[in-house]
Amino acid sequence: MNAYRERINAERLARQAAPVKLAAEDILGALKDVERYLYWSIDPEEKDGGAYYANTLLEHAHDLIDRAHEYRAALKANPPPREDEDAA
Repeated sequence: MNAYRERINAERLARQAAPVKLAAEDILGALKDVERYLYWSIDPEEKDGGAYYANTLLEHAHDLIDRAHEYRAALKANPPPREDEDAA
């Protein structure tokens, strides 16, 4: 994604209702957890072959899906600004 698109997306998110922003921030945190546990689970130096981290990764991935459902519900209740409002 280029810098312009990132800026536009950040501006749109800034105009969103508080529940949408909160849900997006929760998703970002969950994504970071998934990434962290993914790297830990494939570490060849883990004594159990990363099994503990793989199981935890799955739990965090399921949590991410739950947060995505919350985000979708928040978006439905608080629709994003219309494109013509973005140009203003």
